[in-house]
Amino acid sequence: MRVTYCCYDLFQVVNFYFNLIQDRSGKDDLPSVYVFNTFFYPKIMKDGHKGVRRWTKAVDIFSKDIILIPIHLGMHWCLAVS
Repeated sequence: MRVTYCCYDLFQVVNFYFNLIQDRSGKDDLPSVYVFNTFFYPKIMKDGHKGVRRWTKAVDIFSKDIILIPIHLGMHWCLAVS
């Protein structure tokens, strides 16, 4: 899946919102959250693990309560939650 120029702004809006969620996580007894950005899913689908293996090098994702992966499927969005 290729990100076109017209969708790039939308991807940035989604990334910004999820970054707000991630920044707020762990505060005030909220669950800790890690959010992959919107470019993660297309990259892993195109290149597999090899393409994204360094994306969490500095983060222990197994210590997080919630992991979010936004997925753009052309006309629709979905969210993988772990």
